[in-house]
This record gives sequence, C-alpha cells and structure tokens, in this order.
Amino acid sequence: MNIIKKYVNLDDDKNDGYNFTSIAENYESLGEKENAEEYYKKAIEIYENKKDKSCWTLEIIGDLYNSIGNKNKAIEAYKKAIKVEIKSASRMYRRENRWEREDLKGFYSKEIGDLYMKIGNKNKALKSYKHAVSLEPNREEYYVSIAEIYDGMNEKDLAKEYYQKAIDINKKYFEDRPYRCDILKDIAELYLKIYDKENAEECYRKILEINPYDDKAADYLKNLND
Repeated sequence: MNIIKKYVNLDDDKNDGYNFTSIAENYESLGEKENAEEYYKKAIEIYENKKDKSCWTLEIIGDLYNSIGNKNKAIEAYKKAIKVEIKSASRMYRRENRWEREDLKGFYSKEIGDLYMKIGNKNKALKSYKHAVSLEPNREEYYVSIAEIYDGMNEKDLAKEYYQKAIDINKKYFEDRPYRCDILKDIAELYLKIYDKENAEECYRKILEINPYDDKAADYLKNLND
C-alpha cells in the first residue's frame, strides 16, 4: 500500500512516461479504472511526443493503447515498431565487424515475431521465429515460441517436436551447469507441456537432490503425485 501511495502522489507535471504508467497500474490494481485510464493516456502522450521513436518506444505505446482498450491504435503502433525493427536488423546485418553482431543474430527476428504475435499475425510470427532459429539454432526460447504457436493452432505433433528441441538444448546447457536448478525447472515445465509427467517428476526430484530446501519444487512434485 505504501508503494501505491508513493506513485499516486507523484507530481502530475513529471514528464516521465514510466512513472505515469506505474501510477496507472497501481490505480488499476485498486479497481479505479477511470483514474488508471487517465494516467495511461498521460503516458501515451509523453511517448507519442518523443522524436525518432525506437521500436521499444513504439511497442510501449501499443501496450498502453491496449491497456485502455484501443486495439486499432495499438495495432498501428505495433506495425510501426515492426518496420523500425526490420530496418534496424537490416543495418545490423550489413555491419560485418560490429562487435555485438554475433550475440544479436536471432534477436531481431525474435522481437519481430513477438510483435507479429501482438497484432495476431501468427504466420508471419512463425516465419520470424524460424528465421531466428536458422541464425541461432541453440537458443531454446526460439523453439518454445514456435511450439506455442503450433500449440495454439492445435498442431500438437509439431508443437511437441519444438518443445522437445527446447528440452534437448536445456539438457545440454544443464550438463555444463549441474547446479542450476532454474534450468531443471524450465525443463520440467516443458515436459508438462508435452504431457510427460514422469520426466517432469524426475526434474523436480533432481532439484530437491541439489537443494532440499526448494519448497516450490517440493510443492510441484507433491501436486504431480496427488
């Protein structure tokens, strides 16, 4: 409650979209929708007035429009964000010696795919995610994104194939880091997505072998056995 009061009492003249968004979210958590909408609109105005908007800024604008139920304006912002990100990707790929190029190979395609999902274009999102995989075949999150689309399309066999690929990558990662319980938790969640309860249980047991005090893992294991 103290945090909510802190945000709500902020000076309205602050030219900070993040603060206004935080105020709006706090009002929303209190069930005060009219006040929430007022501050979402203040945040939108600040972000809309920025010059040379980045993909990140445009995506925030889209999210804010969604928060006030303006789907058309949200889609418009997301489409602009896609165009900006495609241009950024093209510039990056042309710079062969750019130091971070290797780390960002699939990043842009993944981000573009996420934006296509926000406007409901699953086919273009799928194409973007698969392009990300072609650039960085060892990033499990790209496979999960593909699997989730296939899952939503009721293409269960294809979804299972890509979830399994994500599992295999995580397993290899865990082999080099056998103390990382968070990786095992990710693997367990992926097993549950393909209805493999037995292997999910094994992951939670391994977590408890590493850390007997992991209450969440113990609860998950208990729930799976109930």
